[in-house]
Amino acid sequence: EEVVQELEDLGFYNIETMEKKDLVTGWVTKEGSVYKVSIGGDSSFEEGNVFRKETRVVVIYHTFKE
Repeated sequence: EEVVQELEDLGFYNIETMEKKDLVTGWVTKEGSVYKVSIGGDSSFEEGNVFRKETRVVVIYHTFKE
């Protein structure tokens, strides 16, 4: 939720979230922890990169297996 809010604060509005159902106990990695963020299909970016505000952003986060 924090990452999505930060992205919205930066002007992005085409933001999706997806679950990565890989947790068993949640001891090492906490539920809701961000696994990966991709902007325009690219997850390799750094500070200073410029993206259009309508670019699709996907935030993938850890959650428990069913």
